[in-house]
Amino acid sequence: VVVVIDDTLLKNPEVTSGLADDKFLLVNTTRSIEEVRNLTGYKGRIVVIPATDIALEEIKRGIPNTVMIGALIRATDIVPLDAVKEKIKAAFSKKFSDEVVRANIRALERGYQEVKLSD
Repeated sequence: VVVVIDDTLLKNPEVTSGLADDKFLLVNTTRSIEEVRNLTGYKGRIVVIPATDIALEEIKRGIPNTVMIGALIRATDIVPLDAVKEKIKAAFSKKFSDEVVRANIRALERGYQEVKLSD
């Protein structure tokens, strides 16, 4: 798996260098799967999510990490979404207000729900 937080990096051939076609490329972008494929030439599975936009809407900051985690969970199925929600609640509630915790949970859920996956 290669995760690209800044889609301006897609023009750099190093991004997919060494990424086998049976793996996938997860990109924070408003571009379509086809656009990402054309930019990178990558033949494997492509996963896109407008994570920064979602973060701005939910968290009110352009920090896409939580959204990207939701997208990664959906793309890989490596851990249950509810388990990650509980971890976020436990970790974030020690440092942040309830509203910030809820906003991050919403961002995680939207990343999971709104991600687009190629075949």
